[in-house]
Amino acid sequence: MFPETSQWLACGHVFSQWADRYIPLSSLQQVREDGPLHEMMAAMGQLVSKRGRAPATEEVLRAYREHFQVLESEKGFYLTAWDEGYPKSLSQIKDPPHGLSGLGSRQLLNTPMVAVVGSRQANPKVLQMSFEVGRWLGALGVTVVSGGALGVDMAAHRGAMAHSPFLTIVVQASGLLNLTPRSHLLDFTRVIRGGGLLLSERLMTTRARPFDFPVRNRIISGLCQAVIVMACEFPSGTYKTADLALDQGREVLVYADPLGVEASGNRRLIFDGASAFCTLSDLRLLVEGLGIL
Repeated sequence: MFPETSQWLACGHVFSQWADRYIPLSSLQQVREDGPLHEMMAAMGQLVSKRGRAPATEEVLRAYREHFQVLESEKGFYLTAWDEGYPKSLSQIKDPPHGLSGLGSRQLLNTPMVAVVGSRQANPKVLQMSFEVGRWLGALGVTVVSGGALGVDMAAHRGAMAHSPFLTIVVQASGLLNLTPRSHLLDFTRVIRGGGLLLSERLMTTRARPFDFPVRNRIISGLCQAVIVMACEFPSGTYKTADLALDQGREVLVYADPLGVEASGNRRLIFDGASAFCTLSDLRLLVEGLGIL
């Protein structure tokens, strides 16, 4: 039965998701941890109402029960930020997700992880290199983390899926029953069946909204020891992810080969001091230097 450990923190997670407000742990700790479920929800509603309208307690209770019923029916798993299996690297960021839902292999959260991110409109050369980077990392036992989007994201995932089991994690901006983009549903199914993992902090049936993507990106960078940027414009969502990774104390490695407007963010990151690579041999030296391999 879900959740496995902290019902109190699971309540906080569902409430903050339903209310569209991140409730800091320091605030949640004002709520009695061992009370009945409806009392915890009501107390959390009072916390939220100080900043605006709070959803009705019954609405959130229904969302809570639906989320865990659906997750259990899909044979998924759930981790709160206080659970033993919660990724240590993610717990150390400024605003860690209170809870994570997953479909697939939760063991991947205990492996070395590197993010590979970039433009949805990357050129064929960048896409091929993204595939090769994903395949190379997978062959070395490093899990490839990205967002499953068109372009660089899926090229890197597919590279990691060249080996079995699939060492790749797709972090969704939506709930796990509303996967996005829809054009990649077959790939997402293959990820689960092949030993990979789909992960989300959103409630199971939530649809992705524009602001969910940058919020999701803190999880992609927060899970990983390093973030590889293949191609990005400045400004762009990928560039913001790289900037966020630096704020989180992660290494940012930048592909130095792409040209044109789509690489304006690459050039800026390199100018600001990010490590650059042109070949897999270059990348291997950088990754070995970080102690990931």
